[in-house]
Order: sequence, then structure tokens, then C-alpha cells
Amino acid sequence: MSSFTHFISLPLGIHPQLVDKLNEFKRSILTSNEYKAAGFRIDESIFAIPESLHLTVLMLELKGENIAKASSVLQSVSDKLMEALKNRPISIQLRGLACMKGSPDKAWVVYAPVLEVGEQGRLQQVCDIIIDAFTSSNLAPTSDEKRELKLHATVMNARFRKGYCPDASFDARKIFEKYAEHEWGEYLIPEIHLCQTRRFDESGHYYCCSSLPLPGNMQAERASE
Repeated sequence: MSSFTHFISLPLGIHPQLVDKLNEFKRSILTSNEYKAAGFRIDESIFAIPESLHLTVLMLELKGENIAKASSVLQSVSDKLMEALKNRPISIQLRGLACMKGSPDKAWVVYAPVLEVGEQGRLQQVCDIIIDAFTSSNLAPTSDEKRELKLHATVMNARFRKGYCPDASFDARKIFEKYAEHEWGEYLIPEIHLCQTRRFDESGHYYCCSSLPLPGNMQAERASE
């Protein structure tokens, strides 16, 4: 089991429209006879919980006082993030499907690729600022310092499977035939979260230890005051 205890997240499962689309995606597959053959090895357990959908910026191993330190580091980058975003909201588009490991016939992780709306590079700047801050604070794993960030939204993962075994891959070829170019929609990234792994709140989201609002969400908060 991974030693990571926390991660920096850009939450997406907070959008009801996306949750509905993911639930329909799962329902259409699980109720279709063409996926029920044993060779496909597709069952409900390998689908991501829609409310937990997110983009992972950085995995962390935190214990004791480092949890509070990580929260402080996240809050400390607020001004830099606002400058990088030019105080404007940032949104992403999810389009199609791809395999993280393996191939469609022996898939391990199936995800929705991420595109920044406007493609101005602001999303990458946000991630770089966060990673640099945690690296400078000696909270980021050394292995992540040179790793190329590949933002993705996982929708199916063989490691979620109940009774997981080393050969738990599944046949996703027919899924790719239908959903390879699927439009999942455009979504605002309203916050950055410091989340705890393997722990969920009562709504199905990963448990949030600390959050930092981004433009768009900040404007909504002011309007409600």
C-alpha cells in the first residue's frame, strides 16, 4: 500500500452536472449486456466515486505537525496564485478517454484528459507554484521534483477492484469505441484542497483538511455576504 497520506487536489466532483454524467457513464456500462461477459472483468467497484473526482497536483506523506505545516504552505501561495491567474477564474474541459497504464484491451487506469479552457498556460502556472512551495518547504517527495505533471481525471481504476489481485486489468475496448471522443463538459476550478487519502466526507468527496479559494469562487463568496 502507498505511504502517501495526503494530496493537493483540484476538486471536480463538486459539480452536479459532472457527477450526473459520471453516474450515467457507469450506469450505461453496467446495464449493457455487451460488457457482462466474464472476459471484460468490469464491475461496479472499478469505477471512481463521481463525487471524489479531482485532479491531483501533488502527493504527500504527512505526519504530526507536518499536516498543519502543509496547510500553512497552501495558504501562503494565495497571492502568487492570484497574480498568476490575473484574478480571473480558471476552467478546464474534460474530453474523451485515455489509458494511463496498459492498453484498452488490458486497461488499468482509464481517465478523462484535461484541457485548460483558453489554453493560456495559467493552470500549469498554478500547479508549478504549488509544487515549488511544497518542495521548498521540504514537504514534497523527492521523486516528484523532476516528475512531469500529467493532470487527469480518473474514471476507472483496476486498483479499486474488490478482491484486488496482480492481474486485475479489464477490457475497455468497447468503452473506448463509444466514449473515445466523449464531451464531459467544462468546469470551473473553484478551490485548491489539501485532502486526506482513503478518507471521504459524508458527501463522497475526499476529506478536505484545508482549502484555498480561487477567483470565481471568491467572487461568489463576496456576493453571498
